[in-house]
Amino acid sequence: MTSVRVSVPADADTARAYAQAKRKDRRKVRLLLGLQLRQLVAGDGPSLARIMDSVGAQAAANGLTEEELGRLLRDA
Repeated sequence: MTSVRVSVPADADTARAYAQAKRKDRRKVRLLLGLQLRQLVAGDGPSLARIMDSVGAQAAANGLTEEELGRLLRDA
């Protein structure tokens, strides 16, 4: 799959946390955002709760642990 850069506005703390995250963690964040965006723009898709469950399951399948997610959210 070809990658295309997308800019998303974020507050300074979030941008700093992303920039300072390990490469592996930044990859996981990109995967999560990409999955969520695809599902949201589909329009006629599932509810937000279902999307969040799916994103969480896919993140776990890609190696994002609850501890890592908690750390990313605390750091943000």
